[in-house]
Amino acid sequence: MASQGDDRTLTKLIEPLSIAGTYHALSVAVLGSYIGNFADGDPAKAPQFLLDEAKEGDVKARKLDRILREYADALEPAERDLLSRLALFPRGVKIEYLGWIIEAGGTVAGALIGQSSAALVRQLSRLEKLGLVFHYQTGTEAVYSAHPFLRDFFRSVLSGVRAENIHESIRAKLAPSLESRPSEKPSDPGVLDQYEFLIEQSLAAGHIQEACDLYWGGLGASTYNLENLGENTRGLRILERFFPADDFTNSFPALSTRDRSRLACDLGLFSRSLSDLARANSAFLYCAQLDTQASDARNESQDEENLSSVAQLAGRCADAATHADRAFELADLADEPDRKIGSLCTRAYTRFVLGETALAEDDFLAATELPGKAMSGYYSAQRCECDLALGRVSSALVETRRSLAVARTHNACLFNALLARLLVNTDTTMATGHLIAARQFAEKSGEIELQLRCFQAACELALAVADLPQSLIEGEAGILLADTCGFGKFSVDIRVPLAGAYLASNQYQKALQTARYALDLSEQGQYAWGQADALHLCGIAHIRLGESELARQRLTAALALRTKLTHPKTDETKRALDQLSGSGRAAGTKQKDSLPSGASPY
Repeated sequence: MASQGDDRTLTKLIEPLSIAGTYHALSVAVLGSYIGNFADGDPAKAPQFLLDEAKEGDVKARKLDRILREYADALEPAERDLLSRLALFPRGVKIEYLGWIIEAGGTVAGALIGQSSAALVRQLSRLEKLGLVFHYQTGTEAVYSAHPFLRDFFRSVLSGVRAENIHESIRAKLAPSLESRPSEKPSDPGVLDQYEFLIEQSLAAGHIQEACDLYWGGLGASTYNLENLGENTRGLRILERFFPADDFTNSFPALSTRDRSRLACDLGLFSRSLSDLARANSAFLYCAQLDTQASDARNESQDEENLSSVAQLAGRCADAATHADRAFELADLADEPDRKIGSLCTRAYTRFVLGETALAEDDFLAATELPGKAMSGYYSAQRCECDLALGRVSSALVETRRSLAVARTHNACLFNALLARLLVNTDTTMATGHLIAARQFAEKSGEIELQLRCFQAACELALAVADLPQSLIEGEAGILLADTCGFGKFSVDIRVPLAGAYLASNQYQKALQTARYALDLSEQGQYAWGQADALHLCGIAHIRLGESELARQRLTAALALRTKLTHPKTDETKRALDQLSGSGRAAGTKQKDSLPSGASPY
């Protein structure tokens, strides 16, 4: 119904909603809805505001609260009780589940007692027209939810019953339909939805241990199953319910120390996968604290390894090495071969990126000689990545293909991305196939590290086939993602081929800027391999720009570092220096012709 007031009347009506000349849009919208639906469009019937009751810090909230109270009073009791129950389910609820609440009867059902499904649908439709409820489809079923800005208020008007009892009415009906420990772990999205909803309802109903057991037993080894299904977002969402607002210290003290540590660890793993390195670090620190208190050296070793991985991804190579050293010390104390293998591989990789090539080789060799499981998964990928950096492409290919043959989806993505890089100079068609396979899973999973590995491989591959526009697109998109998410090591690793692509496309100033930034990041993080490649690229860019002395300085430093690393492209740096020295041109003359413009000089 149209409002019966003129502009002056309406302006006066909303004047109480103004604070320092600015109107609270949400309050104006709700007030308009109230007048249109319950006041016959007559401004004279609008709620009255007692502004002197509002405290300075929450004036807007007080005004909106008063409008909503008028709104709630205008609703039928069944509508009000329906809204107060919908408000308990932020992700929405199906008609079937609302029916279970009604079946529970008594105070759980409230004024909804005896309502049929058809009556529920009619009430939900009316509330939707009023702008208080919305719905979305999942398959053939509708899921209803109260609008987000209304939930806190309508939860507050829930009366005569505890929210836990309403959640329990759903938990008790849903639990018998799902196995607590299925022999085959669920993979169908619909079944995963049910498990997630049951975990959510169990927590809300106060069945904390049951929720924990469902996470481990029902969803199947937590990160292992969900990660391989590409369900990282679901995993993080579930774990956030165990640690609301990332409050680790006060979360469910009734759970055992081990359960809390495992849950926090998974929160860290999913956070790391989805780019929140700070949150992951906090979760792993909490795990380490719990495991230290429990004198659990084995799991404390894993905590230190996880902390090392976060530091490594962030580009803090020295910090990563410190955690890796501690991880091995604890693994040695626990005297468990499998944990020793993992911690040795982690220590080897951190030593490698710091430039301690010989020590890294010793650790990798020691890991292969220990009894227990053979090096596999991420550890194998790290070893192959190091072999690639050292120019041992043949051995890296053999190991990567062996690992891919036995890998599940997550690790298969990892090895496909690595194979794309290993094959760029020998079989670009096959490299492209591996890259496509890697990207399919990386995009589905949302895992940032996997996506960045694909960007790096794609930039290198396009550069290798002289598709310079595509190489630039892949590199620029990759560094945007890496920089935005704080993945410092990949910020360097992707800038290296990107600078090469700028050089090959004769954009020498951009190449220099890109290489300089990679050099700065590498020096800050003590990333020796990134530093060596960035120095070389800076030198080549200076040559192309005719800056001979700067080129000489950068290439001399690059040669020293590449020699120390036993870098397979050390000879390229030597040749660039020799050409610079033997050009016979007068000092300050441009040296653009010392390298072919279309080369891939990184």
